[in-house]
Amino acid sequence: MNLMTAVRSLIRHPGIKVSKFFITERIITVLTRVVDALIIYLIVLDPTIHGGIKAFIYTTPLNILLCVFVVYVLDVFARNGYDLSGLEEYREMIHVQYRKEQYIKRFAQWVLKRRGTIFWVGSWFYLDPDYVTLLLRDKAKGFWTNILKITVPSTILAMVIWVPFWWCVVNAFLKGSEWAKWFMEF
Repeated sequence: MNLMTAVRSLIRHPGIKVSKFFITERIITVLTRVVDALIIYLIVLDPTIHGGIKAFIYTTPLNILLCVFVVYVLDVFARNGYDLSGLEEYREMIHVQYRKEQYIKRFAQWVLKRRGTIFWVGSWFYLDPDYVTLLLRDKAKGFWTNILKITVPSTILAMVIWVPFWWCVVNAFLKGSEWAKWFMEF
């Protein structure tokens, strides 16, 4: 029995349709936390501004590689008819005509049609760059075209936000009130 056959019976179960998004998202979140832990570690080693810059330079390529890996794996499964993330089903909502009383589905459809919102908010707030790529990709274009146009900019945006955030948190923890005074004068 190959992997695809083993997964087929699990994915077709009705209860899995909703939960597979959350399961996949949690797995991806663990990968994201590994990158966050590395950022924090590098900043703890050098809590100056230079440490934050080093953390950005060292972890951004790693984060891009992790996102490419996740997108590739989910893409392989999708090409074989298995939507592990649930995002392919979600993407199809754009083309469906919903009744007026289907508020939640109509709201989700409205969000999906706002590609800019998905990119600018999703990249760093909840979805992470890999999910942003899966939602915004153009299947007519090649894998690497989508990676270069969506994943790389989305990852850089996320890192521009999260590295300074972790730098502030680490410095607040390490230097306490001394750091808060410096920060307020900055």
